[in-house]
Amino acid sequence: QAQITEASGKWQAQITEADGKKVNIGRFVDEDVAAAAYDAKCVELGRAPVHGTSREAQLAATAAVAAKKRVARVSKYRGVYWHKALNRWRSSIRSLGKHITMGYFEDERQAAAVFDAKCIEVGRPPPNGTSKSEMDAAVAMAAATLPNGSKAVGAVSEPVPGVRPDKTGRWRAEISSAARSGGLVTLCVTASEREAQAAYDAAAEDLGRSPIFGTSFDAREAARRSRRPRVASA
Repeated sequence: QAQITEASGKWQAQITEADGKKVNIGRFVDEDVAAAAYDAKCVELGRAPVHGTSREAQLAATAAVAAKKRVARVSKYRGVYWHKALNRWRSSIRSLGKHITMGYFEDERQAAAVFDAKCIEVGRPPPNGTSKSEMDAAVAMAAATLPNGSKAVGAVSEPVPGVRPDKTGRWRAEISSAARSGGLVTLCVTASEREAQAAYDAAAEDLGRSPIFGTSFDAREAARRSRRPRVASA
């Protein structure tokens, strides 16, 4: 059974084996490459290719899949690790017998800077050589990157509203509400970061606050239509 589907801006190639098990072949930017990878898998399983791709294209797609699997995202910085599900660099430290995650970053050096800041906080020398300004900037944005919305850098641990990835890689929008005594209300969980931002901006407007993500009127209205009832202001 041929399965080339679009998901999150990429083309997912899957195939169903003889025992009924679905196997993910890979995700591709180009639909034609996804089709070639599917056809190559058909040949491997002794089936006839279904998308009419050339053998040359099939071999190239197979090589691309193999190369992607071989690539290991290993940071050159201490305390920085690649998080595959979130597609971001995780900054984490072990202190007093506990494993603490400080944040998830697209920029590897920002993750390193947060690790350095945490080292200073717990009385260790910072190993990554980031500057104080880099540490301050990274710490300021760290809380908003955490899936659970808690501040891991510093002594305070409290809810932080906004938009952040959860542990599955989806985007969660949350906002504080007086009706919850300042606690966080989850507005949506979606595969699209921009949809989550629109949900936050719409809820902020409903509460008489200023939107912070600059989403369009149409996007905010779409978010309102998908979220009922609206967030109560009191």
